[in-house]
Amino acid sequence: MAILTREETTPACGHPSLKRRGVFCRYKFRAEHVCFSEICRNSAIRGLAMMIDVTNFGAAGDGKTDDTESLQHAVDMGGGTLEFPPGTFVINKPIEVDLAKVGPFGIRGAAGTTAVVMNGPGPAFRIRGTHEGTAAPESWTDQTRFRERFPTISDIEIRGGHPDAVGIEFVKAAKPTIRNVLIRFCRTGIHLRERNRDVLIADSHIYDNADYGIFLDHVNLHQMNVCGCHISYNKGAAIAMVGGDLHNIQITGNDIEYSHSPDFLRPGSAEIEIDAREGVASEITIASNTIQARKSVDGANIRIRGTIGADAFPSVRLITITANVIGSQESSIVLDKAQRVTITGNTIYDGHKIGLIATDCDGLAISANVHGWSHAADKPRPDHYEFRRCVGLSVAGEVFQTVGGETAVISLYECRGATLGNLVVRDAAARGIYLERCEDIAITGCAIAGKPGQTLAAAIEATPDCRNLAIVGNVARGGPIKCEAASGQVGNNQVG
Repeated sequence: MAILTREETTPACGHPSLKRRGVFCRYKFRAEHVCFSEICRNSAIRGLAMMIDVTNFGAAGDGKTDDTESLQHAVDMGGGTLEFPPGTFVINKPIEVDLAKVGPFGIRGAAGTTAVVMNGPGPAFRIRGTHEGTAAPESWTDQTRFRERFPTISDIEIRGGHPDAVGIEFVKAAKPTIRNVLIRFCRTGIHLRERNRDVLIADSHIYDNADYGIFLDHVNLHQMNVCGCHISYNKGAAIAMVGGDLHNIQITGNDIEYSHSPDFLRPGSAEIEIDAREGVASEITIASNTIQARKSVDGANIRIRGTIGADAFPSVRLITITANVIGSQESSIVLDKAQRVTITGNTIYDGHKIGLIATDCDGLAISANVHGWSHAADKPRPDHYEFRRCVGLSVAGEVFQTVGGETAVISLYECRGATLGNLVVRDAAARGIYLERCEDIAITGCAIAGKPGQTLAAAIEATPDCRNLAIVGNVARGGPIKCEAASGQVGNNQVG
């Protein structure tokens, strides 16, 4: 390992920012007097990585001086780790990291005592590679495999000082990694564009940004993990996936909260937004997170939207939502044109408009979720389920307590091929289960009760236009079971 020792105390590097600031840049390196910039440049040519202290290139870090030129100069000198000491480094345009030119690269602050303030539009750091392959090893070029892989950003804060500032942007990067980072006051915290593979975002705070915390922007991206992060108070969405080709996304173990405008007037905010109406989203796991907000116009904790192609193949598929705490939004979960989705073992509460609405979905397995209001017993939230034009639906082992909904706790409209089983509905407001224009539906083993002293319109009700129903072996209290003989079989139910 080469040891750099200060040799002289005269400015030696030709870079104007260093001359201007009187930075001493001549070192002894293998018994030769060379400029520090030359050491970096030669190291990049030989494919070596170095520790690059940004102050050696004239960066002041005093919170006032514009350090853009110095930081860009440090990056351009070659691959290695760009080291930031404690301080506040002000920039006014993106620091461009071209991995094809500089080689293996990392950015590291001093254990949270370093801040970079972006006072211009665009990302504070744009990391650009050339990866055009997939995650498969045979698709990687030697350029990507050895010189561009694993760009890392850690232990640093990035603050936006401009309305269009962005924290970090990755373009065509392979195995980019962000850890122990705080990003706030930007328009978007982390922006993923064009194509990326094997993205890891861990143990970071992505907080109080104007639009999105993490934005997958029409990107071709397979394999991404977001884990152990605090992603909150981002006004549009904590995590937004819009368009692109997305596969193998894991969102686990995060605190995801309060992603809405402060005045609650910005429509359509969400903690997690998956919009594949102009793309594909598949193989996505949302597990073991706290996902909560406050009611906002058309807001949702989780919103997933897709399309059905001419071949009847959906653009959103293979989604699992498991073991989360989800609540305090206008809608808890919204599914539109999604296929093969599981929603299991979640605690869902305070859906001011609805707990779950699924429209034009195929292959939904929903089980062992608990629903109800968090407190304020005199003001229960609707928190109910509504399914419209869904096929292949299983709802089993759910527990609903003091759930509102003007029509019913669970409503199905124009659905077919569904089973509702072993459901517990306590203190229903109007009906337990309601079916309209449905066919091939089985309702078995459910316990449904209204509020004490109140009469339900029905515990279970099917409109006369339903067909081929089986309503068997249920227990109901506070209201009748309504289903005409032409609609199906009703038997062995206990109504009290």
